[in-house]
Amino acid sequence: MTTPAGDAERDGEHDREQAAERDREQAAERDGEPTAGPSSERDWNAEWAALTSDLEPPSAPSLAPRAGSSAGSFGRPVYRMSDVPVTGAGSGPRDYTPAPEDDAWEPDLPPQRPMNRLTALAWAAIAGGPLLMLLALLGFGSAPPWYVAACVALFVAGCVLGFARLPRRHDGDDGAEV
Repeated sequence: MTTPAGDAERDGEHDREQAAERDREQAAERDGEPTAGPSSERDWNAEWAALTSDLEPPSAPSLAPRAGSSAGSFGRPVYRMSDVPVTGAGSGPRDYTPAPEDDAWEPDLPPQRPMNRLTALAWAAIAGGPLLMLLALLGFGSAPPWYVAACVALFVAGCVLGFARLPRRHDGDDGAEV
């Protein structure tokens, strides 16, 4: 936290620094020395020219025809293809496109067997039990105990019927086809 006395001390110190800076600038102007303050003007172009006077510009490639080449019609120089820079995309390893395959193999679809009525009934019971429970929860908020028991029994009966319908024998085929 700052105090009014601390603020006054800082303001007084800042004023003293500004006064000392003004005195230095006035003394430098009387002596004929250039000042480095914000009031002095620098010749940026002269400084840049002094910095870059040692540098030479890069030599540009000549557009004249090579020695031994003849002039074309109307006295214009004739350029070779090697004189013209290459522009555009070249060809590379990523430009390769493979040839289309003629014999594309498509697997045969397995035969569709109609679902047995008992299997469909088992799936309906497995899905219907929880759905009826959810419907009772959303519709009534709470369901009578006999309704809950009937939904659970429907689900369990569907699971038992579904497992009973699974095949019991294994013919030794692991499903791989060559």
